[in-house]
Amino acid sequence: MVRYDPAADRWTRVAGMATSRFGLACVGVGRHLYAVGGAGPLEILATTARYDTVADAWEPRAAMSAPRCDLAAAVLGGQVYATGGRTAGQALATAERYDPAADLWESIADMRTPREDFAAVALGGHVYAIGGCSDDHGPLSSSERYDPAV
Repeated sequence: MVRYDPAADRWTRVAGMATSRFGLACVGVGRHLYAVGGAGPLEILATTARYDTVADAWEPRAAMSAPRCDLAAAVLGGQVYATGGRTAGQALATAERYDPAADLWESIADMRTPREDFAAVALGGHVYAIGGCSDDHGPLSSSERYDPAV
């Protein structure tokens, strides 16, 4: 893994994750990066790993309730929201919320549309899922909003 220093315009090698993966989501909370889900060489993963940017070290954290790759994640109020993705060739509508302080995942309301390979962003107290692909791998031009207060 590498880290970019924009002031020095330089890339530096840092500690790598214990598990190689692709199709994961990665978000930052404070001084930590969270790598969520994805796929390894032989399986789709439910795992979460946390990178400490000061200690330059990765550590395992609580796993999601279900494996998912090609998911999207966003941070809202210090919580990590992992949404959609796919498992076993099927797009997912399910979503989970992670509390970094408690190291605990919980299920939240499903999205209306199963989607994979999409973007998620937190804005104005909501999490938005934007675009992506459906179960038949057709492109989606839709978006939807999750309100954690509801």
